[in-house]
Amino acid sequence: MRSTAHTPDPGMLKNAHDGSYTDTKSAASTGDTNRDRFKIWFLYAADWIVVILAVVISQLILIPLPHSIMFLVTDPTIQQNFSDGSPVGTERVCVVLSTAVPTVIMVLWLGYFRRSAHEIHNSLLGLAMALSMCALFTSVYKQVGAILAPDFINKCDLSQDAFERSFRNNVPLSYRECQNKDIRRELRAFPSSVIS
Repeated sequence: MRSTAHTPDPGMLKNAHDGSYTDTKSAASTGDTNRDRFKIWFLYAADWIVVILAVVISQLILIPLPHSIMFLVTDPTIQQNFSDGSPVGTERVCVVLSTAVPTVIMVLWLGYFRRSAHEIHNSLLGLAMALSMCALFTSVYKQVGAILAPDFINKCDLSQDAFERSFRNNVPLSYRECQNKDIRRELRAFPSSVIS
């Protein structure tokens, strides 16, 4: 008489305790899925760490002031007179226009086409990466270039003696001779973070 016992598939593994069979292919695929999921989350975390590091480094680069910044009071490129500010800060408006508006548009657009959260996340990550790299390269260029603001003489508030010494003898002055000590932004005015 022929045996009717079930012959296990080669991909099945027999349990020594109860004699049951386990599909090793599905177990392996579950393990592969878990590994793939971990790898994806690890890569996303690495991407966000790069974004955060780029922003932090872009701010740290601007802390030390360049030592070699000299200027002449007769330089027409730094003699403009600007008002002290507007009621609405231009930087705040530009930050909103460059971050909040694109974020809302992307989320609404991708939501309208019923894209997955994964695709929305990738879009936001791309925007964050672009903005952080822009901030980093702008900071490096500002630190290396050190171009004075067009209204630097007005903001610098030189003493009368220093002004006359530079004006009469055509002697370059250091930014350290400014009486206004809050001129960090005026020392590196271009490229403007707002424009970038």
